[in-house]
Amino acid sequence: MGRKPTEMEYNSLLQTLLSDESLLNSAAMAAMAVDNSCEQDLDFDCCANDVMRIEFVSNSKDSKDTFGPEFTHQIFDQGEEPEYIFGYKDLAINIRFTGPGLHLIVELKYSEKHDDADEILPRLQKALLPSWDAKDKDSERGFSKSFPAFLMTAGEFDAAMEADKSFTLSKNVKLLEPYTNSFAVFQPCVASVKNIPMFHHLFQFLPLLYIDAASAIDVTDENWETIMVFEKTSDNGLKFAGFTTLYRFTETKTLRLSQILILPPYRKKGLGGLLVKSAYEHCTSLGMERLEVETPISESFQKLLSKIDYSRFLRSNLYDITQSVKDLNYDKFRASLKLSELQFSKVKMLFAYEKLAKNAKEGKCEKGEQLKQYHEIVTNELSKYREKSEDSDDESFDINLAFASEIEWHSSITKK
Repeated sequence: MGRKPTEMEYNSLLQTLLSDESLLNSAAMAAMAVDNSCEQDLDFDCCANDVMRIEFVSNSKDSKDTFGPEFTHQIFDQGEEPEYIFGYKDLAINIRFTGPGLHLIVELKYSEKHDDADEILPRLQKALLPSWDAKDKDSERGFSKSFPAFLMTAGEFDAAMEADKSFTLSKNVKLLEPYTNSFAVFQPCVASVKNIPMFHHLFQFLPLLYIDAASAIDVTDENWETIMVFEKTSDNGLKFAGFTTLYRFTETKTLRLSQILILPPYRKKGLGGLLVKSAYEHCTSLGMERLEVETPISESFQKLLSKIDYSRFLRSNLYDITQSVKDLNYDKFRASLKLSELQFSKVKMLFAYEKLAKNAKEGKCEKGEQLKQYHEIVTNELSKYREKSEDSDDESFDINLAFASEIEWHSSITKK
């Protein structure tokens, strides 16, 4: 090993370099080249959320109404820059499904491709079909022919769409009561996930795009079930609109709602509530004791679930408006309404809010007394189900803030 240069020798070398104008010019040109290269590379950088579009079509005359994903980081995870794709200019990723048969075509378009471009189709293929073998490479025109469901060119896709006109849901799918809103008729149906392989790639792929930190379900497990909902088109076709996945725990007689997803074009049409109500009906038909929801639950879904549970509670005639809220018995309501203990707590707090508010309005108790009773009931319930939650050790939990939050949505749910 050579001798380490002294500080004086370092300074002498630096002076020599700085005094050589040709070396300085070369260094400056090299720096400019690096800067230009970085700027050019940025032209090949794009966010997957912005360039991916999804479409469900039932015939060639369908309007080109497409929608984009909310998340793509579980498909395109580039380390420090998740959801970004490198190597393409003017990139467009179009994923099209035929309405009921769910034949699939992936169209990749771009004006220029970088030598070090990221691979796109293998990532999509593994997301659409997790069991895909990465060694099975495919061309950029479409998916590998080793997967018949993905055997699609533009012409083949149009032919599959035509064939779908005679598509009928299999005998393994049980139709539920149709649902009609102001705009369309929707057909919900229930099935064991294992028995409907043509839908597997939807259950595995779509949650990655719309549910943060979603994970694929085991489509071979017979305990997984699904309730799907389709829009009935004017030509008597079907277009996929959303689904929920359910898991049966036979030992505890519990049905767990794992995922629920309504596609963006069908939101705000009552379909989320339709799926939850259908899940409760299915829970009863299976002879299960309760329907519980997998946590964590988004705030919007918790509000939807509580509205549905409270409405079912009020229609049940299992309570006496004159009885004390503290006397409401969980076992009694579980048997009839299939409520989990957590959801029963939510219902109990809503009932306390409406009952005590009504008493105060009619002058049966002072407002201060009403709030005191309500506060006692709510804080007791909050404390109970917090002790059973995964966040029981969270030192930042503030019972007063939680109470204030409960008041806000109790008021919005019980408001007529």
